[in-house]
Amino acid sequence: MTASTLRGPWTASTNPPQDLEDIKQQLTKDEEKEPGVQTARIPAGNPPAVYVSTVPAELVVTRGQPTYAPIPNTSLLYVTDSDNDIFMDTKSQQYYTLLAGRWFRAKSLEGAWEWLAGSQLPHDFTRISPESPKGHVLASIPGIEQAREAVIANQIPQTATVRRNEAKLNVKYAGPPEFRPIVGTDMEYAINTSSEVIQAEGRCYAVEHGVWFDADNPQGPWAVADMIPACIYTIPPSSPLFHDRYVYVYGATPEYVYVGYTPGYMGAFVDDGVVVFGTGCCIQACGAGTFGAAGHGPGDLDTNSATGVAAGSGGPWAITGGITGPRLSIGRFTNIGIHAGEPPIGPGYTGT
Repeated sequence: MTASTLRGPWTASTNPPQDLEDIKQQLTKDEEKEPGVQTARIPAGNPPAVYVSTVPAELVVTRGQPTYAPIPNTSLLYVTDSDNDIFMDTKSQQYYTLLAGRWFRAKSLEGAWEWLAGSQLPHDFTRISPESPKGHVLASIPGIEQAREAVIANQIPQTATVRRNEAKLNVKYAGPPEFRPIVGTDMEYAINTSSEVIQAEGRCYAVEHGVWFDADNPQGPWAVADMIPACIYTIPPSSPLFHDRYVYVYGATPEYVYVGYTPGYMGAFVDDGVVVFGTGCCIQACGAGTFGAAGHGPGDLDTNSATGVAAGSGGPWAITGGITGPRLSIGRFTNIGIHAGEPPIGPGYTGT
């Protein structure tokens, strides 16, 4: 796809520069492909629509015009031709959608969408059967059994025993180490490295794959940490390293360190009595254009980029907000757009 500006309009490129193909090969060479799964191809003559947003946003996609089905014993309808959770309450004629564990409400599919506390949902949401095609949303409704079970599960740590002489960390910086304050604390974090390095109480600490390391200075040498200062666990949600609060040291011997992390390290937090994904904060990137936002946890699930590009097909359809990559931390002030059209890639296409 090509455009004269980031905001478009975007059209299919008939003769992309060879340099772009070389970059594509470099980016995809290390991707793991599932056995027997072929790369989806966009049909010729049907290029995807591209929407660009520079604010946190989400694109909700349907395959054609929305089709509804009733949920038994409730006044709710749900959209059957979407991978998103979209509902309409026939009593109030209001629409609801669930994104990253947070609820949003609008008077029409075109918006404007507003964040809604789960406790303010129509009571009929609690009457959805666990066996319903939408039974999984029960885990995002405060106060009911499924939500309580999810909150309990979110507090169970994954633990490991780390051998001191085998665990290694090598931190690379783009030039001399540069640090930025963690607002509201006396700590600082490195902004010109892809590693998560924190200066606290005169020492340096870093997390790698759920294991804490420490060093006398930012350049190392690094060793497995067997004690973490309490101030680490005061990092605020607005920090890109907030998830590091969920990595712990449980004990140590001269040979081993016993470590663990809870799902918060992977970006799953408890808010409003349910498990949500991402802090909901629009977080400033760690590096000044070099590294982007910090990777959040072993799975890099909570990168809070405020800019995204997504592809859909069909149209023209009004977009009330923008869209973003699937790792955005969906918050209470996220713009939501509806795209109704045939997916260009296949049934699994979600529009993000």
